[in-house]
Amino acid sequence: AVRVVADGITVSNGIGFSPDGSTMYYVDSRPGEVLAFDYDLDAGSANGRRGIFEQPRPSASHQAQHDRQQRHGGDEIKSQ
Repeated sequence: AVRVVADGITVSNGIGFSPDGSTMYYVDSRPGEVLAFDYDLDAGSANGRRGIFEQPRPSASHQAQHDRQQRHGGDEIKSQ
């Protein structure tokens, strides 16, 4: 079954996961925001949608890339 976990998406631009697999990151480029979800690897489910990063310029977020320090696109992800 398919379950919607994020609606109102404008320009889908990638999905990434934290190194331990417990957080899923999703990029919506038009508003320039990165969303985070709690991810249950065993169940394959994402819950707890929250915005964690917003680019000052719309359309500036590019594909979901992060390293072990959880930096996205050269900018450090910080909780809002």
